[in-house]
Amino acid sequence: IQPIPNTNCGDDWWEYEGVCYRIFNATESNYLEAVALCVEQNATMGRIYNAELNALVYNATRYSDSNAVYIDGTDEVEEGVWKFSDGTVMTYFNWDTYEPNNYNNQEHIMAMRLVSGKWFDIGSTINKGYICLCER
Repeated sequence: IQPIPNTNCGDDWWEYEGVCYRIFNATESNYLEAVALCVEQNATMGRIYNAELNALVYNATRYSDSNAVYIDGTDEVEEGVWKFSDGTVMTYFNWDTYEPNNYNNQEHIMAMRLVSGKWFDIGSTINKGYICLCER
């Protein structure tokens, strides 16, 4: 599945089920910077909630310079209970083998490996690419 650009979303954005997505992977940021940069775009961190959307994001990012992108998801409030930033409990996951592992009890943010489309947990201070979404 390939993402199809949508002019309703603007340049460099693409649409899936009425929501616009944009992948920022040329310049990496830590998680809080990435959230702020999405807000500057009138957007929020990009959430992945099914296998089809996961495949679209993977196909759109796998040839980028970054090795991973932040996606919306955290278990910072309660370890092992993954929620989107609005508090909604997540029901779809695409974890990589041995993930999430909460290494050193410091990994509470979700990211996608661009070599596989699989997810892993990561610390919030590590610089990665990121995905923003907005409804137009």
